[in-house]
Amino acid sequence: MENSIVEKCKELIVQATDEDVDFRKLGNDIASQNEILSQVLKRVNSIEFGLDHQVDDPSHATVILGQRRLAEVLENVIQVQERLAEDRSAGEGVAVNESI
Repeated sequence: MENSIVEKCKELIVQATDEDVDFRKLGNDIASQNEILSQVLKRVNSIEFGLDHQVDDPSHATVILGQRRLAEVLENVIQVQERLAEDRSAGEGVAVNESI
């Protein structure tokens, strides 16, 4: 079964790259996943944008980031989730020596 965060990110990328994107709906959908929301807000509040105020609203964050940068953030979340899944599956079946 694919990671639900990865699935949600893929859905959000489709929304974000639509030429008729609804940023309000997109922001609401992002707000439904804390892991995704935290990465979006982290990026929009980074020094890269030089904002003089903190952005807390997901819809506002999507507008500031724009379609391309938002898609980049979502792709990064997918990559991290996939690496975590690989690490978990690589750790399965490894015997732990409890006598140490």
